[in-house]
Amino acid sequence: MKFLNEDEIIAGGSGVYRRLRRDALDILGSALDAVDAKEAILSKVARVGDELRVGGEVYDLRRFRRVFVVGGGKAGGSMVEAVESLFGDRIAGGTVNLLRGTEGKYRVKHVQLVGASHPVPDEVGVRGVREMLETVSGLTRDDLVVVIISGGGSAIMPCPAEGITLDDLQTI
Repeated sequence: MKFLNEDEIIAGGSGVYRRLRRDALDILGSALDAVDAKEAILSKVARVGDELRVGGEVYDLRRFRRVFVVGGGKAGGSMVEAVESLFGDRIAGGTVNLLRGTEGKYRVKHVQLVGASHPVPDEVGVRGVREMLETVSGLTRDDLVVVIISGGGSAIMPCPAEGITLDDLQTI
């Protein structure tokens, strides 16, 4: 990972301090790369022709007519980028809720990104979940649904059960 103000952080002081700052940035960059959601998916999931390989499992993609993506969390955008890089135009649609204000950060083509509130759930998140449920209702065994969930998903994907209001969730 490259930091935007890396040169400014390293500059100043003696050579020893510059070297220590460089080492600290290298360590921090490696740690951030190790937890990158997009890379985490791509390290565990691969597409080889018509085969989807997830861990030790292999799925024949010729069995599926359409692919949909639903889910959410603070890393939702990065995760959608990874899934779209694997499936490309095979994705028929989907909705993923992510942290409000980050929607424009990601380049996705087939999946709608919905900016929802975290840590307090909001009505926008509820609407996104309703869209997800609508997307997956009526699907058949000929359809593949890829579900992505990351940290923050419980607030970003609120779906109050009957008898519970959004106000109740917000209070909790």
